[in-house]
Amino acid sequence: MNTYLPVALTLAGCSIGAGLVALPAAFDQARPPVAGALLGFTALLNIYSLWYVAAAAKLSGATNYGEMALCFGQRARLAMV
Repeated sequence: MNTYLPVALTLAGCSIGAGLVALPAAFDQARPPVAGALLGFTALLNIYSLWYVAAAAKLSGATNYGEMALCFGQRARLAMV
């Protein structure tokens, strides 16, 4: 069995759970128009950064973050850990 799958699912559950709890309060405090604009802007930044990650993976031939870090040397690999 893949030992990374339970870890990834736990991390995703914690991240999504915390966001679901905090998002309504954040919308209430910032008011819906401003909060919606910030949420949209954050979503665009997320898409933009993931596009760069995918482009770097394609250019380097890496299939995960660890392999991509190897392209930048040992210190970058240690920063990924």
